[in-house]
Amino acid sequence: MSALIKQSFRTRSYAGEADLQAIVDLINACDAVDHLDQETSVEELRLEFADPDFEAARDLRLWEDAQGRLTGYGWMWVPSATDVQDGFLGFKVHPDVRGQGIEDQILAWAEEWTRKIGLTTPRSVKLRSGVRESQVSRIALLEKSGFTITRSFYRMARSMTEPLITPQLPNGYTVRSLHETETEAWVEMFNQTFIDHWDFHPLTIEQRQYWMKNPDYAADL
Repeated sequence: MSALIKQSFRTRSYAGEADLQAIVDLINACDAVDHLDQETSVEELRLEFADPDFEAARDLRLWEDAQGRLTGYGWMWVPSATDVQDGFLGFKVHPDVRGQGIEDQILAWAEEWTRKIGLTTPRSVKLRSGVRESQVSRIALLEKSGFTITRSFYRMARSMTEPLITPQLPNGYTVRSLHETETEAWVEMFNQTFIDHWDFHPLTIEQRQYWMKNPDYAADL
């Protein structure tokens, strides 16, 4: 029986457009194995990186093997602070090299990144990372690194072959599309609606405007 030979990996910062296709290929290779419905394209990823709360040069880190092939990457998202400053970590590791040390390096990078954020704010700082129930290995990895489960969510679905129920609105109310001039009022309404939700972070006008510029955004829906 031959032992698993661990490769050596190097890490670097995001280099811009030249890295997009490699990141897309990595995401799609992971999704082919993990079945998380996260397959993407260069156009979709470019739009994600245009998020006003995300700075790719600062918040994204890449890992490559000795041949220069992208084998993993981690990204951090820091939403508007409340009484706690959260840092959310997402990461992908190519199925061929999982368990060879990249995951530990990504977590170490994220922890250091979060510590630096902690030096700039008087608030307590927490590092969070989401995981699906089916990702048993990732759950074990996070628990080994000191993460604990703080919240679980259900993903719900309904058949689209069955008729939709017509909503009954209270007298005097109608449903219509949002006008761009109403963005500020909509954001205020949204924040007041969800202010008591677990781990609430206020939405900004810039974030809402970013959503509305998405090519898939349909105002009438």
